[in-house]
Amino acid sequence: MLLLIVTCAIYIWIGFYFSKKVKTASDFLIAGRNLPLPILAATIAATSFGGGCLVGGVQWGAERGLWVGMYSTIGAALACFINAFFAGKLRSLSCDITPADYIETRYGHSVFLRAYQSLVTPISILAIMGSQLISFGSVSTAFGIPYDIAVIIGVIVIIIYTYTSGMWGVAVSATCYLYSVFANSSLYKLKISWRQPFTYVTINGKRTILSRK
Repeated sequence: MLLLIVTCAIYIWIGFYFSKKVKTASDFLIAGRNLPLPILAATIAATSFGGGCLVGGVQWGAERGLWVGMYSTIGAALACFINAFFAGKLRSLSCDITPADYIETRYGHSVFLRAYQSLVTPISILAIMGSQLISFGSVSTAFGIPYDIAVIIGVIVIIIYTYTSGMWGVAVSATCYLYSVFANSSLYKLKISWRQPFTYVTINGKRTILSRK
């Protein structure tokens, strides 16, 4: 419970601290194109390594096999690899900030394209946000917090640090989140492996991980 409260407080503090860097719309939307490479890379990784991966992916892996749980993560990694070949060219278009801007630059102003972007973009964002909030609510129940209240707390915290600092707050908080997940997962794996080393067995033709007592 205390850990959850501290984490939310840190996110809010990040939002207010980095609000000093927000002077223009460019600072708010894309951090003025001044994000350090480690933070930028960690932000992209954290976007894919969210609650859907940690909660949904792990559940799918436990129920249907290891590779099934890794499908989403592998797909995101391949997408990032492919995008690396186009990122430099897209960044050179200083007038483009969002995917909708780039499409208009490439294909011209079109009512159809604007309508398409206004429909597709909110749906994708809502789906991503929804999965993260569902995961946050599910994890928070382990701390004794009711699911509905946890989701409301998550929404409030996200709004505060996003509204106050824009992309700077999102990028820095995502970086902190990613490194903390790696550290905690590694420590937890070492703890479990030390107490109960893992062994593999085959059940109904599927290779499954079991802990040896």
